[in-house]
Amino acid sequence: MARNSKATEYMSNYFWDLRDSVPLKAEEEREIFKKIEFYSMSILCELMDVSEFWNEIDRILGNMIETAEFPTEFFDIVKAHYGDLEKKSNKKIRIELAKRIKNGLVRLQNHYRILKLMLQIENEKKVEERLAKMNEIKTSIGLTLDFLHHMRNHITNWYGQKNEKNLDDKEMKRISDILKRVKDFSNKLKAQTEIIYNSNLRLSVKVAKKYHIQNTDMFDYIQDGNLAIAKAMERFEWRKGTKFSTYAVPWIKQAIIRSLNDTIHPIRMPGHIIELMNKINKFIRSFSQENGREPTSSEIAEKLKTPIEKIDNILKIIKEPLSFEMFSFNSDDESQKLDEVLDLQDDISVIESLESDDIRSKIRKIMQLVLTPRERKVIEMRCGFYMKREATLDEISEILCITRERVRQIEQIASKKLKKAFSKLGPLFMDVRKKSPRRDYRSYIQENFEHDSSEPMEKTKQL
Repeated sequence: MARNSKATEYMSNYFWDLRDSVPLKAEEEREIFKKIEFYSMSILCELMDVSEFWNEIDRILGNMIETAEFPTEFFDIVKAHYGDLEKKSNKKIRIELAKRIKNGLVRLQNHYRILKLMLQIENEKKVEERLAKMNEIKTSIGLTLDFLHHMRNHITNWYGQKNEKNLDDKEMKRISDILKRVKDFSNKLKAQTEIIYNSNLRLSVKVAKKYHIQNTDMFDYIQDGNLAIAKAMERFEWRKGTKFSTYAVPWIKQAIIRSLNDTIHPIRMPGHIIELMNKINKFIRSFSQENGREPTSSEIAEKLKTPIEKIDNILKIIKEPLSFEMFSFNSDDESQKLDEVLDLQDDISVIESLESDDIRSKIRKIMQLVLTPRERKVIEMRCGFYMKREATLDEISEILCITRERVRQIEQIASKKLKKAFSKLGPLFMDVRKKSPRRDYRSYIQENFEHDSSEPMEKTKQL
């Protein structure tokens, strides 16, 4: 009871603070986004005057070329335009992409030097034109906000270890001045960003109220909506003339609906699947009202422009899962639950038990041999060893202190290693393959491992 009252008090205080959240006019928004663009571009280009910036770029791009792991947290490009970047044999494509990214950064630096001269002569029109060109270059190589933060933090830490650098006093003074300017631009960027963010907080409340259902915490949806506002700010293109609130609402709506789906569905499914399910249900309702019958799979596929095979699979999922509570296995129709029946079954032979133990031990040895400690930890959490459920990418990224995309990459690499190792043990898993040829590494591990919840989650942070 005390907890509920505390939550209610917190909500009341939050809504009280929202009284200061006043929507901005379109012209005010444009001016602020101009400043945000200028400050973020200035931070990036000022850092380029430090030699360590280019050393770090060479390290990031060199790692991409050699390992075939594309740093999507730093460069938001359409990988499909460059073929299969993460295929080892496509090294030439990765080298070309690395050159393009580096050349783009050099062009940004040259434009920035001209921009500073234009600022001195106060030619506002030329400044805007130059910034527009710089933004096009930045977009073409997909520089993200995470890249900006990474480079700023890296160079700041690098400068903090100045005792280990063989730099003269003049060079250290020059770098110190650059970092001071970067800090000043960062403070101004933060101030302008907060103005846009705070002026749109009411949007999250408005959308959350629309989708809120009974017995769920609306404040969780509001927080998800607020995170979506921050993401929308990074992607917003103010030159198109659209008001930010118009652009942000679909982001907020998507974030809240996904959070709501994770809450109300007993079986967790990917967000894009649930969105497609909702579209199918909506079309079925409208079609039935107009035509007096339900649409066929082909009609749904044609309307939603989705492959018919995918529609058929979704239609199977839409059927509500049956409850174990409804089944009775007594011939006399007495009430007996499925879990009670399973508890009574003890017909596993000694041989089957020994075979299961043998498979389990071999899988554990395989994981220890072919995976690094971090890869093994990611796979174990994704298979639900510690939380008794499959951990999400966001949960693992928070525990291991790495980005969500990096978790996905680690899982993908580990998956390939395990599949390769399992393929060499064909006879061991032959029976499983016959029963379900589409099984993956998670199926093997989850079927043959007992969930080990004894190890505290905090230990994973040591990796």
